[in-house]
Amino acid sequence: MLAQCAATTLLLSALAQLQPPEHDEQTRAAIELESRVIAARLGIPSGQADLTVHVSPSDTRQWRMWFLGDKLRMEQLGGKGVGPRKIVRADGKIYHRSYGIGVDGEVKRGSAEVHPDDWEGTMIFDLRRLGLIKAPAGVLHSVEKDLALGNPQRARSTIESAELDGRPVRLIITEGIGGKNTLKTWIDEERGPSLLRVENHIVLNGKQFLDSVTSELALVDGTWFPERVTFARSVDGRALPPQVTELTNIRLNQPIDEGLFTLGSVGIDPGERVNVTPAASQTPPVWDGANLVTEREWYSRPESPLETPPQLAADAQRPIRWTLIAMNVAAAIVCLAIVVVRGRRSGGAPPAPSRES
Repeated sequence: MLAQCAATTLLLSALAQLQPPEHDEQTRAAIELESRVIAARLGIPSGQADLTVHVSPSDTRQWRMWFLGDKLRMEQLGGKGVGPRKIVRADGKIYHRSYGIGVDGEVKRGSAEVHPDDWEGTMIFDLRRLGLIKAPAGVLHSVEKDLALGNPQRARSTIESAELDGRPVRLIITEGIGGKNTLKTWIDEERGPSLLRVENHIVLNGKQFLDSVTSELALVDGTWFPERVTFARSVDGRALPPQVTELTNIRLNQPIDEGLFTLGSVGIDPGERVNVTPAASQTPPVWDGANLVTEREWYSRPESPLETPPQLAADAQRPIRWTLIAMNVAAAIVCLAIVVVRGRRSGGAPPAPSRES
């Protein structure tokens, strides 16, 4: 279900294909308010939280997430048929350590990996974007840049005063280019400003979709932040099970150890091979406790184990073996030459034919 939801969400995101007309005053005011919401949320310098993601009634996942500037860390603590993971996105790389679940249910350690920042196999996303994207938490990594706010690709917007759950809000109604979708956003200017709810009405392939994301806010360390986010979807009026994300142990604007955002922080033992893509060589590099080094560099270190791996030992012996073979061949040639020369000297000239009297 999660994969189908992700595919549909990607399709729903690809609407704006034409350049928008010059915006009127209300549209410009709406974009300005939306930009303030984005700045307030994405401007939070640091934070962490535990997330419980109810993907479906039978599938609940637990994540622990951190962010420090543009550095991100995510630990997937488990879920239905899903092993733990440790993922870091920093310095243009994604560091990934996975753990599989065997048939006996035992957690087994997987490989340590390094990927480019745009690797599609990751689940990590910026926690600050939760509630700002028209998608459930389980697919935010694939549509992370598709914010529900601030997109200038629109036909027009209107902005008006409204009420949501008893609170005064600003309601922005936006028509998409081509008239195929209508986006409604409810913004609380007093708390943040923050996005409380977004609805996306769209017609796609003859079907009517209504997606909504609703955020319940809490004041954490002086900043308003979601503590519960609910994604709901209906297709032609038929509601699908909602996906709810609950946040606990939220901390914002607090110091965070930068060591959480390094390759070593995903749990790599010194001497362990690390799979790097794109690969620089056929042999994966080795983690020496601080850096990635070649296997030969690792085993040539004074503090490395005395026992040399068989392949490296064979590589080391290969030049010596060929040298010995060459020396033996040369010695054999010299001996053969000596035998030939001595044979010629001792035998002398062939005997002359005898004369008959």
